[in-house]
Amino acid sequence: MMHQVVAMLCGAALFPATLQAVVLRITNTTNSSLRDHIQQPVTFQSYYNSKFDGFGIWKWSNALDAYQRHLVELAGKRLAVAEVGVQSGGSIAMWKAVLGQGVHYYGLDINPRCSQFTDTTTTIVIGDQANTAMWDYFSQR
Repeated sequence: MMHQVVAMLCGAALFPATLQAVVLRITNTTNSSLRDHIQQPVTFQSYYNSKFDGFGIWKWSNALDAYQRHLVELAGKRLAVAEVGVQSGGSIAMWKAVLGQGVHYYGLDINPRCSQFTDTTTTIVIGDQANTAMWDYFSQR
């Protein structure tokens, strides 16, 4: 199924999904007891900077800044995110943590070991990005 690309930044593309979710976020409050119990929204930078173990995330800081500037307004909506280069799988959780659980992640990598990240909200295609037939196959996922 072909999708219209909403945005493509630093190796990631976002596609609209048919359903949307509503997210309530409280970011400013003067009531300190309420503020202490409300978790602030996760940003791409804060997620990246909080990870010291588990699956690695390999991103330049300017990519994280671009994701935050251009994509954070899509948080809470049903989205399809496509990323070339799954590598160790750490960015899969980052996309879902920042943009919400309505994200379906589509990853492309040449390493067959990346198939281990496939689940109900994650589709991994193994292939070479230089292969045009692979892109035909990828676009039908």
